Amino acid sequence: MIEINQDEVIEITSLEPFEDSKEELLSSLYELLPSIHKEPLCLNYEIFIQKDGSLTTIGKWESARGYNFHQNMQYMEKFRLKILPVFCKSYEKSESRAIIAPLTALSLLNEK
Repeated sequence: MIEINQDEVIEITSLEPFEDSKEELLSSLYELLPSIHKEPLCLNYEIFIQKDGSLTTIGKWESARGYNFHQNMQYMEKFRLKILPVFCKSYEKSESRAIIAPLTALSLLNEK
């Protein structure tokens, strides 16, 4: 049986910057990090760069309430409405729930 963590919310966003605006988009994302990390119920938020130059952000919130709080923050609205259209060709966001992995003999051996 697959067990899913129904509480935590994971957001994965793929961003494809315009050819000449990757640095500006990355700087804008960096500026958001301290505010996002201070949000109540934010467990993690990271930025990744892909080989093709696109960017991926992965954020994790303790609950849907925390994620909704994040989505409604004024700095996020400004980012979506004013920053993304200028620096980004396209972006795609998905919301997920984590699968709780079963305890296995290997995971017990690797426990520290």
